[in-house]
Amino acid sequence: MSVRRTALHLGKGRYAACAEVCPTGATLFGPVALLEKEIERRRSLAPGAKTTFPRGRVGSADSYEGIVGKYVEHTYGSTEIGGTQVLHLSGVPFELLGKPALPDVSPAARSETLQRAIYNHLIAPLGFFGVLALVAWRHMRPAEPVAAPGAPPPDRDDGRGSGGEP
Repeated sequence: MSVRRTALHLGKGRYAACAEVCPTGATLFGPVALLEKEIERRRSLAPGAKTTFPRGRVGSADSYEGIVGKYVEHTYGSTEIGGTQVLHLSGVPFELLGKPALPDVSPAARSETLQRAIYNHLIAPLGFFGVLALVAWRHMRPAEPVAAPGAPPPDRDDGRGSGGEP
């Protein structure tokens, strides 16, 4: 299902269709806090025991009776790139499922930290404009005096002497 269709689905007061139709409760929809509680509940159960799994939404009355699996310790998506809205609980290592190892800090958080460091109190822009002003000031030449009409041109002292006069 596309993201657009899911958004339309959610706008009608429903939830993701994949969670609605999953017969075993393997795909659930709900707030992250409730999903994390369900993950902890499943991990606390003894592998091989029978239990009921909610279907569709976390905490819904619709449930499925099944056998508890043995889950890996890590919940994929809980810390990756700062934590996501999609959490994966698995009985198979995530590397075998093709899930890449991601850093705990998101690239957006790193760039935001860098931008705050650079632009905090406008230090970088003021410094840049200060350098531009310095360069402009160093390359400014004094204006040449304007001679009155018919007057001889003013003497220029360019520091090279008087042009050969004794």
